[in-house]
Amino acid sequence: MKDIKDHLTIDPRTKLFLILVTNIVMVNMNQEGAKFKISMILFIILILLLVQIKKYKVALISSVLYFAAIALTFTGWLAKIPPFINLVASVYVYSITKTFPCFLSAYYLLKSTEVSALLLAFRKMHIPERLNLPLAVVFRFIPNVGEENREIANAMNIRGLNLSSGISIFKILEYKYIPLIFSTVKAGEDLTISAMTKGLSTEDKRTSIRKIRFSFLDYVFVSILIVLLFIFFGGKS
Repeated sequence: MKDIKDHLTIDPRTKLFLILVTNIVMVNMNQEGAKFKISMILFIILILLLVQIKKYKVALISSVLYFAAIALTFTGWLAKIPPFINLVASVYVYSITKTFPCFLSAYYLLKSTEVSALLLAFRKMHIPERLNLPLAVVFRFIPNVGEENREIANAMNIRGLNLSSGISIFKILEYKYIPLIFSTVKAGEDLTISAMTKGLSTEDKRTSIRKIRFSFLDYVFVSILIVLLFIFFGGKS
């Protein structure tokens, strides 16, 4: 996997715990006080993790969007604008400060973890194999859809099928998404057959040449997340 190289190894179970903590904090946080500060610390941790796996562009764009939302919240600018724009800006602030970090934590998991390591982590967590099969298909399916989408977009650009050529937007949607639907359905079937061929549907105990284990870094990271949770629920709102 191209996205996984030259970075410190964090156990997939630690990353799953990070997703859990991020969702708990973002759902329960307020726009002020100690809870808000904890949510900011958690967001900064996510940005540092993205930088660690060399996702510099995503880290930069995410930081700009997040701190722009923070600026809108604390400068009092929202109270000075017309009601409709205030509504749009409020939705933006809410989405970026509460929902966006949750997606960012999931993005980090997908971009920094091989599917084999993730499935092995699920087995170590005693998740039934009947759930591992659809999970294996889903995690392999998502990158496949992205690749198919890029290939279709490149083919359309080569043939001049874009808005600048005067073609109706409905035609462009037809040329792009009809092939994408057919290709993704076929890819889903192929991935399911591949997973079953590899024996992922069996209930028997499986072995793996891939080894994962908690390192000192994982214990430190999990400890930090637990401390942040204690402060979050023990501090003032």
